[in-house]
Amino acid sequence: MTTKKPKLTGWRRHALVERVSIFGAKARLGPLGLIQYAQYYLDGARSVQPSQDTLPVVRTFLAARAVELALKAFLAVKGNTLVELAGGLYGHDLKQLIAEADKRDLQAIVKLTDEQHAGIIKASEYYLEKVLEYPSVSEAVRGYRGMPNADILIGTAAVLIERLYEPCVNAE
Repeated sequence: MTTKKPKLTGWRRHALVERVSIFGAKARLGPLGLIQYAQYYLDGARSVQPSQDTLPVVRTFLAARAVELALKAFLAVKGNTLVELAGGLYGHDLKQLIAEADKRDLQAIVKLTDEQHAGIIKASEYYLEKVLEYPSVSEAVRGYRGMPNADILIGTAAVLIERLYEPCVNAE
């Protein structure tokens, strides 16, 4: 009896192809695509002026997404596939992503400060629980005490992207 492979849908279908070879030129698109998307989100975060975002959910969300994608680009360089990174174990959990990146020696490529590292961890709860995407009455009542610092995340994303760009371009 033959078992049918399940049909890939949604993000799994888009994350399936990672390597291309055209006329002998080879590229691994996972790391390269992730770091490029991280740059797009960082550009978006930088384009929102703090005065336009009185509760800085837009800047913070875009910066956190840039950090997420940059960390996933690093893990892709270290061998994770897009399918593994797009869901499952890591999802949108910044705390888990930075812990895994640290285990795989992120500091050998990117020297994050204690403040940047702590900023990623602080952002994790709001980012993972989608407080930056959907209104939260309970957080509003508490004055958004856990709101991550958008400027720290923007700086962190910038450092990650700058230092990881070359390894992502050259990933095999």
